[in-house]
Amino acid sequence: MTKETITLTYTGDTLTRAGETVALLALLSEEHDGYPGDIKKSSSVVFEIWNSQGIKVREVVARVLETSPGKAIAEVLTEPLPTDLYTIRVRLSNNSYYESEETSGELAVYDPQAGFVVGAGILMEDGLKTFCFHVKYKK
Repeated sequence: MTKETITLTYTGDTLTRAGETVALLALLSEEHDGYPGDIKKSSSVVFEIWNSQGIKVREVVARVLETSPGKAIAEVLTEPLPTDLYTIRVRLSNNSYYESEETSGELAVYDPQAGFVVGAGILMEDGLKTFCFHVKYKK
């Protein structure tokens, strides 16, 4: 049996404060191939949360809920994450009806009470150039 194709799109949180729950959300769209499918048979979506060091820190599974023919969402709240930049990898759980390519999104968790971040660097394009920055979150 050939599996139907679903397109996943991450539309969950991309910026959140430290200490707040994180909303993970994916939109599912069935392939427009002229054949009706049953998107409810896609069962669930897996969200993998990877930190900036490339370590998987959490895996969360969300059920798929049909919103209209050929369209669905998978949404779940997860516990707060420490301050960092994260990659959210989204994939369809194994099932016998649908398949999908993995997709991803970015999530920044910040602490508004934290101090300034400073840094500097050198650019070598068209001669030597230096730069520096001094930033802090501001409402």
